[in-house]
Order: sequence, then structure tokens, then C-alpha cells
Amino acid sequence: MNKIVPDPPLPPLDPYPTAPDDTFFTAHTEVGNPTYDELHLFTVREGLNIDNALMHASELLACTSTTAYENADNFTGPQRSQAMTLYHLVNMAKALVDASLESRDRQGKRLSR
Repeated sequence: MNKIVPDPPLPPLDPYPTAPDDTFFTAHTEVGNPTYDELHLFTVREGLNIDNALMHASELLACTSTTAYENADNFTGPQRSQAMTLYHLVNMAKALVDASLESRDRQGKRLSR
């Protein structure tokens, strides 16, 4: 049987259909006084050691770079170009983070490894 009128679109799975702003993903909380907000998926403690934050960011960017590269292998044409663009942008961001860590190390400001 052929339908003349298509089914209506399904409601979005995401309860927040608009693009989230930056605060959706991160919240800064005071040390010893965490605040719970169901909209925040990830919380960064206030007073977090900058070296630890930069090292963790570098590791996250390395994982993202690998994922983008692996995904690019599964695409062709414009999709591959987009995945490779993401790969290169992430590598540039990682280079900036790593250069910041190296600069702090040269200045004697780096606290831990």
C-alpha cells in the first residue's frame, strides 16, 4: 500500500533541540562547594592545576585526532575532506596546548608531569 501523505517527523531525541551554548558542557564550581545542575554534563573544579588541565586537554585532543583520522578512512569525497579538516584542526589545537606546556616547562612554572 502506498501512502499519499508521509508520516510526520519524529520528535528529536535530544531534549534540548537547539544548539547548546558553552555552559551546557562545562561549569566551574568552587572548591568544596560543588553545585548540581542537571544541564551540565562536565564540571571543572575551580583552582584546577593549569598543568594538569593542559595535559588532560592534550590527551583528549590526541584521542579526537585519532578518531577523526580513522573516520576519514571510511569516507570519500567531501565527507573525507571534512573529516580530514577536523583531524588537522584538532592537531593544530593540540600543538598549541603542547607548546603552552613546553613554554611553562622552559620558564620553570610547570609543577608536575
